[in-house]
Amino acid sequence: KKKKKCFIFFLLRSLLCCCCAMFNYVTTIQKPTAVTASLKCNFTSNEFPNLVVSKNNILDISNIKPDGLEPFTQLTIYGEIAKVEFFRPENEEKDLLMVFTENLCFCILAFDEKTGEIVTRAEGDLNEKTSKKTDSSYFATIDPKGRAIGFHIHQGLFKVIPVDTYTGKLEEAYNIRLEERKIIDLCFVADSPRPTIFVLYSDRNVNYLKPYAVNLEKKEFEFLWEPLSVDSTFRMMIPVPSGGVLLIGETTISHVMNNCSYKSIQVDLPSVLAYGAIDVEGYRYLLGNIHGDLYTLLVKTPGSHEISLQLEHLGQTSIPSSITYLDSGFVFIGSRFGDSQLIKLLEAQDSTTHSYVDVREEFDNVGPIVDFVVLNSGRQAAIVTCSGTLKEGSLRVIRNGIGINDHASIEMFGVKGIWSLRDSTGFDNRLVISFVNQTRLLKIVAEEMDEETVGDFSTSSATIFASNVNFNQILQITSSSIFLYDANFRLVGRWDSEQGQ
Repeated sequence: KKKKKCFIFFLLRSLLCCCCAMFNYVTTIQKPTAVTASLKCNFTSNEFPNLVVSKNNILDISNIKPDGLEPFTQLTIYGEIAKVEFFRPENEEKDLLMVFTENLCFCILAFDEKTGEIVTRAEGDLNEKTSKKTDSSYFATIDPKGRAIGFHIHQGLFKVIPVDTYTGKLEEAYNIRLEERKIIDLCFVADSPRPTIFVLYSDRNVNYLKPYAVNLEKKEFEFLWEPLSVDSTFRMMIPVPSGGVLLIGETTISHVMNNCSYKSIQVDLPSVLAYGAIDVEGYRYLLGNIHGDLYTLLVKTPGSHEISLQLEHLGQTSIPSSITYLDSGFVFIGSRFGDSQLIKLLEAQDSTTHSYVDVREEFDNVGPIVDFVVLNSGRQAAIVTCSGTLKEGSLRVIRNGIGINDHASIEMFGVKGIWSLRDSTGFDNRLVISFVNQTRLLKIVAEEMDEETVGDFSTSSATIFASNVNFNQILQITSSSIFLYDANFRLVGRWDSEQGQ
């Protein structure tokens, strides 16, 4: 009997625990904020270019407009994003996005203007069950003419997906044997009759650069020239639109053409992490290093065919993981080490900071989180995090609740009351602000707020109350009178206090 009672007791306790567990749930109180990649393209329309920002498994898409960045949409990807690139087939009016994830899946995304939705044109799984994954980083690259997409994921293999340059449809993928093992960087290069990749690799502590032309018909590599021995500090390649690549190292920067000719300069440039092209032609590039230093690299002067490498220090930014030049001197600095920034490149050096960089806006980033504690004050729990790394380290407080973002601010003293008024469109685009002995009427147009004097609206005394009322009319109560206006602020009725109060 005792055993039976014990069994029933444990059974009831298990059922109770299961019932309680049914009411538990897991939710995300903070979406990813660390930026791993960003690019500028015409994804949603040709009228305004887009800024596409990758944050872990989220793609943030914004419109780049003359008055700033306008958020457009946010897309969740099922997997951590490892690479995002864009290309445009001949018959496409807009750019397509290629998204590659850490779980070795990829997809081609397009925007349908008729439905206003993002659609998947193609998708695939790049896992090879019989092949060993590479010990180095994964590489995904697209031919500048959109003829092929290439992946290096498994040791000794380079996966090629041919692309129909007219329709943009993907053809059957295949593998090509790749001899190099310790690959540092890999990319397609421009200005070549066939899709051509440059491979930067290390062999017995010596770095080499080797080109391969991809024969799409025979599904094989064609050898172009002997491996070129290069500087041992090279860790990054930048494909140049006119052909060849820029090799970026800590002590040397080299420009290597498709025919193996090259030019080099000596520099002192610690660990470059990100780059961004200023010109479509590839005349100038922005480089950001691990210390947050921002440089401009001049490859050649516009209109000149002669390569003239020049490096100039511009100033300090957040430690970048991506650099995207927007327009008119504005640059987006994406960071996974600290806060991302929107900066303006100045034409002349600032006299106080001695910098060409002016930070216009910062975007909060709580990652990477090194440690955290949970504080329970009795009202609302909060998480205090040790965020950032290197010079971007900080303490952040995260609470689950409603947040308020400041869009604009105006300095005003002596404000006693404030009310909003709707117009005929149904939007609250006017503010009534009351002071001790006067009233001001402000109108919001786009992103600006200006004072206006309109109709018979009373501004000579303090306002006690203002509101929209029935029949599309406006009510204003001052210390001595009550006013009723129509939608255009023309006086409809008025009542004055006999005592003037």
